[in-house]
Parts: sequence; C-alpha cells; structure tokens
Amino acid sequence: MGLGDRISRLVRSNLNDWQNQKTDPQTEVDATLAELQSSVNRALEARRQLEGDLQEARGRGDRLQQAAKRALQQGDEPEARRILLEKRTYTQQAIALQTQLDRLAPTVERLQQQLARLEYQRSILHGSATAAQMDLTLEELKNNVAQIDAELEWLRSQL
Repeated sequence: MGLGDRISRLVRSNLNDWQNQKTDPQTEVDATLAELQSSVNRALEARRQLEGDLQEARGRGDRLQQAAKRALQQGDEPEARRILLEKRTYTQQAIALQTQLDRLAPTVERLQQQLARLEYQRSILHGSATAAQMDLTLEELKNNVAQIDAELEWLRSQL
C-alpha cells in the first residue's frame, strides 16, 4: 500500500499543478479589458490635447487677425503683412490639427464600442463561466478518479 499511496499523492499533485497552470478565461478577458481601457484613455487624452492645441492655434490666429487690422488702421502696411504671414502659419497649424482630430474621432469611437462589447461579453462569460466551470470540474474529477482507480488497480495486480 505504501507504493499505491505514493503514486496516488503524485497523481493528485500533478493534477493540482495542471489545474493551477490552466489559463482562466475570465482573467484573460479582464486583462484584455484593462488593456483596451488603457487604449481608450490614451486616445481620449490625445483627443483632448489636440482639441486644446486646435483652440490655441485658432485663438492665436484670431488675435493676429485683429493685430493686422489695427496695423492697417494705423497705416503700417508692412507690419500688417508680417502679422498676416504669421497668422497663416497658425491657420495651417489649425487645419492640420483639425485633420488629425477628424482622423482620431472614429478611432476613439471604435475603441469605446469595442470596450463596451468586451465588457458585455465579460458579464456573459462571468455568468456562464461559473456553471461551465462546475460542470468541467465535476467531469475532470470523474475522469481523474477513474484514472487513479485504474492505476491503483494496476499497481495492486503488480504486487
């Protein structure tokens, strides 16, 4: 019986190790969800930064437009031209920023939709995982007990 007990303990130990090594779908979904949430947060932060830069460029352009008008009213046409050239730089910058925002908006929306879909799937998985895990565990235990019994029977026949 000493050999049978040792083998039984070895089999149980291996089963425990195997069960601990299995990946948990819930853990994987949670990790993916956390990564996606991080991506959404980065995209939202990028959008806020672009919006702030766009407002700053537009505001600077508007102020330069007013400065050019004042320069013309004072009869300083060369200064007005210089200011309008500087304003053109901010206008071009604003156009580029708006283009970036227009490209980013669908990406942010798509990420948010994927996040919502994954959160929904996680809730479904969580609900069904408990029942499925119980069924799987019971089936594994039945198989393991049958295997252990067969091995013990084989060992007894060898003694």
